[in-house]
Amino acid sequence: MKWRVCFLIALLFGCVVAIGSELDPRNRYTVIFDYIAVEPPLYPEDFEPRKIDLETVTVQLVREINNDTVQIEIEEIASEQWETDKTTIEGELNAPIDATILVKSGDDTILSAKTVIGPRDVISVTILDHLGPFPQDQLAFVGSSRQVKNAKNKFTIVGNFTSVDMDVSLTTASVFRVGAYESNNNLGTVLLSDGCFLFEGEIEEPTVVYIPIRTGMEGSGYSAWTWAVVEPGAVIRLAPEKVWFDQLFSTAGTGRHVELIESWLRSEEYRNTFDLYAPFVNKDTPWFTQSEEHFQLMDKLRAIRSRTIDRIARSAEDPMNVLLALEMGALGYGSDTLPLYEKLEHELDEDLVARRVTPAKEAIIARMQTTANRLNLVPGKKAPDFSLPDLNGDVISLKDVLEEYELVLIDFWASWCGPCIAEFPDLKQLYTKFNDHGFEIISVSIDDTQAEWKEASTEQSLPWMNVADIGGFTQSTPKTYGVHYVPKTFLVDNKGYITIVDISTEELKEFLNEKFGSTDFDD
Repeated sequence: MKWRVCFLIALLFGCVVAIGSELDPRNRYTVIFDYIAVEPPLYPEDFEPRKIDLETVTVQLVREINNDTVQIEIEEIASEQWETDKTTIEGELNAPIDATILVKSGDDTILSAKTVIGPRDVISVTILDHLGPFPQDQLAFVGSSRQVKNAKNKFTIVGNFTSVDMDVSLTTASVFRVGAYESNNNLGTVLLSDGCFLFEGEIEEPTVVYIPIRTGMEGSGYSAWTWAVVEPGAVIRLAPEKVWFDQLFSTAGTGRHVELIESWLRSEEYRNTFDLYAPFVNKDTPWFTQSEEHFQLMDKLRAIRSRTIDRIARSAEDPMNVLLALEMGALGYGSDTLPLYEKLEHELDEDLVARRVTPAKEAIIARMQTTANRLNLVPGKKAPDFSLPDLNGDVISLKDVLEEYELVLIDFWASWCGPCIAEFPDLKQLYTKFNDHGFEIISVSIDDTQAEWKEASTEQSLPWMNVADIGGFTQSTPKTYGVHYVPKTFLVDNKGYITIVDISTEELKEFLNEKFGSTDFDD
C-alpha cells in the first residue's frame, strides 16, 4: 500500500514540476505593445487622416534561421492578434536571441524593429501612428532599447532632455548608421520616457551614427540632431546645453568620438560662436525669419565643423579616422574624395574595404554620372529608352509606349514622397480626360523594396502604367535620367524627344488643352 502512495505522490510531484517548467518565470519574456495616434498641430483643408486599422493588426516576434541550403528563413516565435490599445506577447526562452518585432496589417508588414530578447526580459514598444499629410509611422521602444548579446562589442548612447522647456512626451531618438555601405541603416528608435532615453547596441568597428531627436507632431515641437562615433566600449552622452537648438552636444570623454567630433564641437572657437548664435534661435520664431547675422553665425558654425573634418580626411595618420571623416561628409561627398577612397583601398583591411570603401566610392561615381546625365537631359534631347516590370511582372518599354501614344509623361516617384502622392489626384483627372486623345503616363517607382511600391500603388489606385526600378536613386533608370529628387517628370513626344522637364500639373493641364483642344474640365 505504501509503495502505491509513494508512487502517486511522485507522479503528482512530477506533474507539478512539469507544469511549473511550462510557467517558469525564470525563462519568461514579455513584449508589451501600446498604440498612440499622433495628431499634427493643424490639418490642411479637406485633409482626412488615415489611421492604422487595429482590427487588422497582428503583432509578431520572429527570428532568422539558416536552413540546410544556407538560405535565410523566418521562424515565428510568437504572435497575437491586436485586441485593445495594449497587446502583449509572452513566451519562454532559454537564452537571449536576435529577434525582430513585426506589426502586420493582414499579410503586409507595416512596421518592424530589431531587438535582443531573452529570459526575464520585459520590452515595451509603442506604435506611433502619425496622422499628418506626410506620415512616417514608427515602432519605438519605450525609454530604452537594449540590443546586446556580446558585451565586448557593446556601445551605449544616453540622452537627457529634461532641461528642454517643451512637451517631449512624444519625442523619439533614432540611431542611424552613416555610409553608402548601409542598406537598412536604422538601428532602432526609442520613445523618450521622463525626458530620457537609453540605447545599447553592438558594433565591431568604429562607425559613424546620425542621431535625430524629434517630436511626433509634424511641424511642431522639439527637434535636434547630432553625429556620434561609436565603437566597442563607447559611451556617448547627449544633452542640449540650450533650451532650444537644432544641434546636440555629445560627449564621450575618450575614443574616436573625441578625435572626430569633440575636437570641433568643444573647441573654443565653436563654443564662442555658438554662444553668439543661440539667442537667435527660439521656439517661437521660425528659423527662416531670422536676421542676416543669424544666418552668418549658422554658416560659421558649419564652416568650423567642415574645416576640422576636412583636415582629418586629408592628413590623419590613422586611415580609419580618414574613413570616418569621409563618411561624415568631409570634402562634400564629391569628386575630391575619390583619391582618398582609392588610397584607403590599399591601407585598410580587405573585408572593410569591400563593405565600406568601395561602395562609397562607387556611390560618388554614380552621383557624378547622375549629375552629368541631368545636365544633358533637357528639352530637345532624346529620352533614354528603358524597360521595367509592372506589378504583374509584365515588362513595359518606353519605346513601345511612344509608338502608341502622342505624349507620354514619365513620372519618377516613391511611396515615401509626400509631394509625389499629393499630385496624383490632379494627374488622375488629366489622365481621365486625355488618355483617349493620345496621352499616357508611366510612373517609375524608385522605392527601396517591392513591398513598399506594391502597398503604395494599391493604396493610390494608379490607373496608368506603373513600373519600378527598385533600389533608390542609384538604380539604372533614375541614374540615366539624372534623377536626384522626386517628384521628377519628363514630358516626351511620340518621336522620343523631351518636351518639358519638371512640368507642374497646372502647366500640364494647359499644355494638354492646347495640344488636344479640350477645355471642358469640371473644377
